[in-house]
Amino acid sequence: MKVLGVSRMTFPKSGPALMLKYQTDLSMADTAALHAEAERIWVDFRSEAESAGVSGAVLSATSAPSGGIISHGRGYNFVYVKRSDGSWREVRR
Repeated sequence: MKVLGVSRMTFPKSGPALMLKYQTDLSMADTAALHAEAERIWVDFRSEAESAGVSGAVLSATSAPSGGIISHGRGYNFVYVKRSDGSWREVRR
């Protein structure tokens, strides 16, 4: 995994969130493997979200860009929200 950046964002309904954008070597079609990778990353990134005082977090997996002058990449997002009791849950589609 290669970290591409961490940024703060705001969801209209739930407020501030922290986004970790990273590049993965996994296929975007293999959602089970992507989810397992995101769960491993979440173990560490959760503390960053806690420290930032946000109510949401996004782990954004992207594929390595491909192509020539104009590159193309694919992505998959995993969204976590903080509950009123302080616990976090993943928002599944």
